[in-house]
Amino acid sequence: MESLTAANFYILGLILLLPLLGALFNGLLGNRLPKQVVWLVACGTVGLAFALALFSVSTMWNSSELET
Repeated sequence: MESLTAANFYILGLILLLPLLGALFNGLLGNRLPKQVVWLVACGTVGLAFALALFSVSTMWNSSELET
């Protein structure tokens, strides 16, 4: 598995931006959309950010750079 390098740092930005973008989307359009769509956007963005965080931690954990 490839280590978390500068080329993969965009994932860390996505971890922060996904919930923010989901909240912004729901804040601006939430009143006009069905509750199921609002729920899907809210839970989906947070869940995807969590999955990316797990992937990043797993990548760093398995990285040979952390071995002493």
